Amino acid sequence: MNSPASIRAVEKALHCLSNLQPFHQSSHAVVFRLNPERIGCSQTHFLKLYPQRTFSDQFKACCRGTHALRVCHGNRLLRNEGFIVPRIAGVGRLTHSSWGPVSFVLETGLGGLPLPVYLDQYALPKSENFSFKRNLLRRLAWLVKAMHQRGICHGDLHGGNILISGCPGQTERPVIAFMDTLRTRRRTRGLSQGALEDLKQLNQILPPVLSWADRLAFLEHYLPNSPLDHLDLRSLTESLTRRSEQRLSEKGRSLLEIWNLQARRNSGRTRK
Repeated sequence: MNSPASIRAVEKALHCLSNLQPFHQSSHAVVFRLNPERIGCSQTHFLKLYPQRTFSDQFKACCRGTHALRVCHGNRLLRNEGFIVPRIAGVGRLTHSSWGPVSFVLETGLGGLPLPVYLDQYALPKSENFSFKRNLLRRLAWLVKAMHQRGICHGDLHGGNILISGCPGQTERPVIAFMDTLRTRRRTRGLSQGALEDLKQLNQILPPVLSWADRLAFLEHYLPNSPLDHLDLRSLTESLTRRSEQRLSEKGRSLLEIWNLQARRNSGRTRK
């Protein structure tokens, strides 16, 4: 997987990181967007660095593998089952960097927008766009159910980790891709709990972007023959909504606000 070209791309990227602003940053990762001219490739790439800041981080990496290897495993798991995920161009570990020991993943960029931003942009109050939105949610429900039926839980299925490309009126259907596979794994036990956690994360997209009726439409297509088909539709929807509102109130603002803020920060750029 670590081709000479990808290794050179990583080396070039690391030399110029001091001049780059992170595209995204979380508690466990720093992501940089690398334009083709910067690293000498024909395609935009994303370099994800996973610093091992503490002894605990390094101990876990020894026991369970580095974050980068777990991302690679989850990516391969979904790809082998036919789901669309970024192509991994390189994965490895650096012992000497300004962050200390880090593991890294170099991924090719995928075109599209995070699901909350996409729905907010295209789900206009017009009949054709309403139908488009519902069809998109049905397709997403089918994909998430197919993932769970195969015993796989994404583990971090919030709206920002679902990229949508395409727009209403095109002959081809929008493409749905899944990002950030750090917590993705196949479950032999606790599949229902893992599936429920995925739905809780996905359900944090608040009205008007995702209305009560939209949630019902999604779950109506998800529940039959899913790991959660023993649950009642309406009670499950109410439970998910309560849990989502509780988590969002703890954060102080909605995920749509967070993702729109990031979209404005990056000047409307998409992952191409």
